[in-house]
Amino acid sequence: MVGPGNAKKYPYNVMIKGLSAEKFYLPNGTGGYEEVTATPDELNTLNLLSRKYTVYSADALNAGDLLHITGYDASDDVFSVEKADADTSGKQAQLIATEANEGATTSEAADTYELLDLNTNSATVGDPVYLDATTAGNWTLSKPTGADQIAQIVGRVKVKSTDAGKIAFNVVKTEIVAFGTSALQADAITSAKIAPATVLATDIAPDVARKFTVYCAVPLAIGELLHISSYDASDDVFTVEKADADTSGKPAQLIASSVNAGATTSEARDIQELTTLDTNTGNVGDPVYLDPATAGNWTLTPPTGADQLKQIVGRIKVKSATVGEIVFNTVEAEIVAFGSSALQPASVLKTKLAGGFSKVTIADGTATATDVTVPGMAVGDELVSVLALATKAAITSLADRTSEYVVGAGKLVKAAGENETSNQLIIVWNDLT
Repeated sequence: MVGPGNAKKYPYNVMIKGLSAEKFYLPNGTGGYEEVTATPDELNTLNLLSRKYTVYSADALNAGDLLHITGYDASDDVFSVEKADADTSGKQAQLIATEANEGATTSEAADTYELLDLNTNSATVGDPVYLDATTAGNWTLSKPTGADQIAQIVGRVKVKSTDAGKIAFNVVKTEIVAFGTSALQADAITSAKIAPATVLATDIAPDVARKFTVYCAVPLAIGELLHISSYDASDDVFTVEKADADTSGKPAQLIASSVNAGATTSEARDIQELTTLDTNTGNVGDPVYLDPATAGNWTLTPPTGADQLKQIVGRIKVKSATVGEIVFNTVEAEIVAFGSSALQPASVLKTKLAGGFSKVTIADGTATATDVTVPGMAVGDELVSVLALATKAAITSLADRTSEYVVGAGKLVKAAGENETSNQLIIVWNDLT
């Protein structure tokens, strides 16, 4: 049998043995409790609409505030409460304040309650009343729809009116129509629970990583940049190799997100953050490139080789010599420049060449170790050939003197070579600058 000392926690408590009468306690209307003796049949005829609780609240409460139980106050031997809030799935309404509480004290609450003199005109009698997501402890006639909001029916409209409306609250028979994100445990939704074609690539935010199971013949470390090379039919997954900027045929498409011992499957992602790196030579936001020196690696120096791929695979998040961070993103990877192997044979058409690409200059020959002036020529241009016509006044022979000359700024540099002072030169060169 429960005694009067527990009456605050258990407003009425009954222990029935067979058909014998037992003692139990009910509030007497004056703040105390009276012992009542009744038979089982008599108990069944009672119309106990509301259970009353004494609760402790650290914050002030008004009568009608919707409450959520947060703990237990040992000093007062009662439940601790706070204002319920639909803005998170973890603060649903469990009680209703039936009197004011000035804060840091106890007051009365119940599990059913009726509020009067309300504006319920936008609803109809019987319409649901929801826990409010805007103001903690409040109610609303509009169903909360936020991604991390709870839609909890806490009562029904009893009277429709602009100023004399009534709501009957009942958290005993409350109904949670929809939960928000915080109601779900981490990793609770597995792929088996998602219907095919429910989640599409277009539904995924650009900064959310997609996970892939891949097969690799060689060992992989976390963070290595990967290129999809084939498909492994036995494991039903993509086959990958280490990406490499030393050829245009191996761009980075994924990042290893788990260790692979080789000749097995492991996890890869298209977005991955790496920490404890040396990024001190760069700055926050600087590009990170696929490395041409070591397959699978990254570099802060852009590749410039004629057959190297210049691919931005991420950005520096934290600049540090020891605790640097890089966010890799192969979804939005940017290929800044291709190398020679990326071009199909005969793919560069004449129409794609800049005007004046191939040039011919006629110039007088010069003495040994004397440069030849070539207007427009610059370091970086390509010398095709130098043909010497002898003699200028009456041409009798043609000689190839290309090996004697080097392209210079506005001239051909002639370190030694033949004396061509009486001859004519035909200079063929490519304007690459």
